[in-house]
Amino acid sequence: MTRGGAMRDGKPFVVTLAADPKGLNPNEFTIAEILKTRGYATGVFGKWHLGDQPEFLPTRQGFDEFFGIPYNHDIHPFNPGQGIYWNFPPLPLLEGEKVIELDSDADYLTNRITKRTVQFIETTRKIHFSSMFLILYHTILCMCPPIF
Repeated sequence: MTRGGAMRDGKPFVVTLAADPKGLNPNEFTIAEILKTRGYATGVFGKWHLGDQPEFLPTRQGFDEFFGIPYNHDIHPFNPGQGIYWNFPPLPLLEGEKVIELDSDADYLTNRITKRTVQFIETTRKIHFSSMFLILYHTILCMCPPIF
């Protein structure tokens, strides 16, 4: 996403969890920010996983649009480790920076994210023709096996 890659302050960047105080450094330029200067429309759909605090969200990192979840869909109150290893809050579904749902049905999330991505492509194509950059991270493909 940035030139800094997976390193931050000389240390590996670890995956962020719910309400994590760290995330993608807002002072670094992302590829989305650079492409926007060249007239590209930018969007990210699916799982963000680079910080769920406002300053880390995709819309603050150069993306015009975001539809998805701020971290993996197994980080929610229904996780088998809830109360034993961690206490996750409800999983938000975001449109831009606005929470539009909590604990969305994972069975339909892939379809919803895909439809929203196609909508972005169709709308953007009419305005920008081919000048678009999008990232699509489907969440269901990232289901991590239990560690216990």
